[in-house]
Amino acid sequence: MTNPVLIGIPDLMLSTRVNSAARALQIPTIATFTPHDLLAKAHGEEAQILLIDLEAEQLHPLDSIKQIRDDDHTKNITIVGFKRDVSAEDSKSAMNAGCSLVMTESSFISSLDDLLQGRIKGKLQA
Repeated sequence: MTNPVLIGIPDLMLSTRVNSAARALQIPTIATFTPHDLLAKAHGEEAQILLIDLEAEQLHPLDSIKQIRDDDHTKNITIVGFKRDVSAEDSKSAMNAGCSLVMTESSFISSLDDLLQGRIKGKLQA
């Protein structure tokens, strides 16, 4: 069985799109809605990928990413963060927090199948 993908995307339309793509690829997903929920599920599941909306303030994304990286059990999870618009400063902050890849939302959507399957390209896609 394929390891689940953690989804930190509170936006209903976008999370539905991610879940539909994952279902088509037969990849299980686990939704997270709070920082505690995100950290608990990252620690308790065998997820290898976290897809997180860097604009989802309720998830405290940069702090949550740092905590995931600081935990020996979760530090190797591939973390893909995205925002509608990504500046060089945004990218640097997210990468310093521990993102494996930072993307614009449009690049995230167009690369969704590859991301869900763990095919991560580069460090920044704009």
